[in-house]
Amino acid sequence: MLRKPSRSLRKPPVRNGTAFGLLTQRVLAGGIATILASQTCVAPALADPVTLTTRDGTYSIVGDLVEITDDAFTIRSSVGSMTVARDTVTCDGAGCPAGTAPAPQTTIAGDRALGVDLIPTLLSRFAASTRAKATVLKTIDNGLLVEVSGGDLPQTAAIKIVPSTSSDGIAALLDGTAELALSDRRALTREVRAAQNLGLGDLRSEAQEQIVALDGLLFITHPRNPVRSLTTADAAAIYAGKITNWSQVGGSDLPITLYASTPDLGSADVLDALVMRPAELAVSADATVLGSDRVVAETVATDPAAIGYTRIGNEGPARPLAIRGSCNIQTQPTPFTVKTEEYPLTRQLYIYRGKTPLSPIGDAFSRFLASDAAQTDVASAGFIDQSIAAATIDQQGMRIASAMMVETDPAQQQELRGMMDMLLAAERLSATFRYETGTDLLNARALADLDRLAALLSTDAYRGKEVLFLGFTDTVGDAALNRDLSLKRAEQIIATLLAEYPEVADNVRLTAVGLGEISSLACNDTDPGRAINRRVETWVRDFAQ
Repeated sequence: MLRKPSRSLRKPPVRNGTAFGLLTQRVLAGGIATILASQTCVAPALADPVTLTTRDGTYSIVGDLVEITDDAFTIRSSVGSMTVARDTVTCDGAGCPAGTAPAPQTTIAGDRALGVDLIPTLLSRFAASTRAKATVLKTIDNGLLVEVSGGDLPQTAAIKIVPSTSSDGIAALLDGTAELALSDRRALTREVRAAQNLGLGDLRSEAQEQIVALDGLLFITHPRNPVRSLTTADAAAIYAGKITNWSQVGGSDLPITLYASTPDLGSADVLDALVMRPAELAVSADATVLGSDRVVAETVATDPAAIGYTRIGNEGPARPLAIRGSCNIQTQPTPFTVKTEEYPLTRQLYIYRGKTPLSPIGDAFSRFLASDAAQTDVASAGFIDQSIAAATIDQQGMRIASAMMVETDPAQQQELRGMMDMLLAAERLSATFRYETGTDLLNARALADLDRLAALLSTDAYRGKEVLFLGFTDTVGDAALNRDLSLKRAEQIIATLLAEYPEVADNVRLTAVGLGEISSLACNDTDPGRAINRRVETWVRDFAQ
């Protein structure tokens, strides 16, 4: 929005009243409400042509710059002489003083949930981290134009946030109308190829792809509802109106009441992306639409027949439902299971940049997004941050129970008991390493977690500890070969860690263990389930001499 001008429109002199009245009408019609018509004629002083533009870029006026004071510019244009408060406009032209030129602009476009709910919050934190000030100049179709100035920044800059879709954001990056693209999914193969053909580099490379936050969706019910878990297929059928009674999913004979959030909320986008679209279904028109996750949770908690959905962490007094696979492995919806990427309704949220150098403000903001300070605000904005969390073996109880129920081979049951003995006094860290599909290359999330883990293990809190890297595989192939593969991958994590951060070995002891197919976190009958099971976990325990 336009900022309040520091001066009001002065009354024109009595003489030439008609001309000044026309001038005022023309100026206001042009939209520069902050322009001040001078009370007296101003003698030419500089007479250099300049363009004065309101700071939100909406209106401009061209004329000769004839006087500069600490507070104002005076220009003579085709409609007469006028004085403009300096803090309401930018000045572009040879005669403009330093620091008054239009601020260079960085455009960030893409995923609406990120553009509306997260990036403005992080932009404010970024400004504060540089002792600068972030000022909203204008709202643009639910987006913003923000000016960042002062502090440690070398110059004033503007950041334009354009919320739309992930596809639109990447398209804007490709056509040059955006420097940074926000996406709720990884760049598609065709988008990666298009970027390469345009000379914009590899969007999936570590230098150009960055995970800025994590997100997870959970389903909630009344606290006394006997149903404790659903499959994603059940959830999709419920919200499509194909399953209408709780008895159809193991509950009481009670018609289901559907609650949904408004389409402009991020949780509605996640439901559509992770549950409804994969099932080729749409949310029923019978769902009662509420205005926020908080209202959904509070309403569901008072309605015994209700089901709703929220982002993880917003369930309030309602009861979360676990997600159950076809093999009956259940995963609880928690920030920890999102961070470990084992909760099925999890997604990573990306920011992409092209190969060409960013503007100074764009580059600084992009680097800030990976900092610990930014991750703190990721959590406060309703997303899940990427900081490394810890969980005791007790808190992994559902995971162990599911593995024991699913495992029928006596030898592997014995191996599972051996694993539990090894981990009895250990705690698990959320840093869990996975690979690019079909390769031995760590994925983008794993590479970022490796940096965070190195920093954590170098602290005094972990001095003298033993860090166990436990490798696991899916059940495809020979069990003995899978065990060897899981050990190889655990050893690879240690080698990669020490290659980048050799000093870690001075603080902790690093041990690789290959456990192969045991302790599945998901069912092995689907590609997503097998991908979850191919992993290297991180556990920490006191070192036994």
